[in-house]
Order: sequence, then structure tokens, then C-alpha cells
Amino acid sequence: MNIENPNVSLKVIEDALTAEVARKKATKNVLQWFNQIDAEEELVPIDKPAELLALMIDAKGDLLDRNELSIVREMCG
Repeated sequence: MNIENPNVSLKVIEDALTAEVARKKATKNVLQWFNQIDAEEELVPIDKPAELLALMIDAKGDLLDRNELSIVREMCG
């Protein structure tokens, strides 16, 4: 998206920036939980998405939001 393009509305730019901020926050959270899990577990089950997701939910203490879930899915490849 070219923000200098006069056809791009301010609302579209605001939405894109909001989404980017949410994604960065989710990435920070997931990395924090991953480090917590890594400190507690002998092996982090990166090759077992369901197990990793359960550990992430446990580390957060709540369900993951869609951005956090997306980051975890990317981690699992």
C-alpha cells in the first residue's frame, strides 16, 4: 500500500497501522510465552502444533486471540 497515493483513504491507513501494531504486540507476547515454556519444558513441541498451542494457552492463562494464534501457526511451519 502506498500511503502517498491520494486514493488511499485515511481510514485504510489507520486500519493497516492498527493491524500492524496488534501483530507486533502478539509477536512479543508469543515470544514471551515461548521463552516461559522453554524454561519449564525439557523440549518445546514445535513439531506438535496441538501440544504447543495447549502450552501457549496455559502460559497466557486464556485463549489466544487471532493474531497470537496466527503467530503460533507460523512457528509450527
